[in-house]
Amino acid sequence: QKIASQSNNPVASLELPSNAAPLPDPTAVHEFGSIHTRSSFRTILMKNWRQTYWVRYGQSSLCIFRSKDDFEDWLLNPYHTQNQRDYLVKLRIDFFDEITKRNNIRGYKMTQVKSKSYGKHTAPMYQFKLERWSDSGVSLAAAFASPVEGEVKEIRRGIETCLNNCPNNGLRSIDDLIL
Repeated sequence: QKIASQSNNPVASLELPSNAAPLPDPTAVHEFGSIHTRSSFRTILMKNWRQTYWVRYGQSSLCIFRSKDDFEDWLLNPYHTQNQRDYLVKLRIDFFDEITKRNNIRGYKMTQVKSKSYGKHTAPMYQFKLERWSDSGVSLAAAFASPVEGEVKEIRRGIETCLNNCPNNGLRSIDDLIL
């Protein structure tokens, strides 16, 4: 397996390791940007915001990276094994797969964007939450925030696009649960 690139690239003639994972499709990257995230149990519980970089990948996936550099490394580094490539993604939600392949997941729903102050000497943050609805109840999948309202609205639109590409716009009815 060789690096597929332009013929004048001196790296193109180098051999890749046999365990190198295929590169992600760069044409599947549709929207991206910086955002503050709470997605792990610890950051949700401790209410710590982490600066991250998000990407809408494909028709129905959201990927969260620790930084833009991690995203670019994930997208462009041909030497990574699959484990190394997966490690660069802090959170990945494939909304379509979650809703269609996991029977207990009913879907996802977003709260409205609202402004909230997180301390006396800090600027307010615009934030919203992404909820995961399952047969056993509602849980917080992630929360997103930024002092810039436009950044929050961008990722919200990206998630909304993902959900619109899912059956029932990303949230199945509970009619089958009602007796």
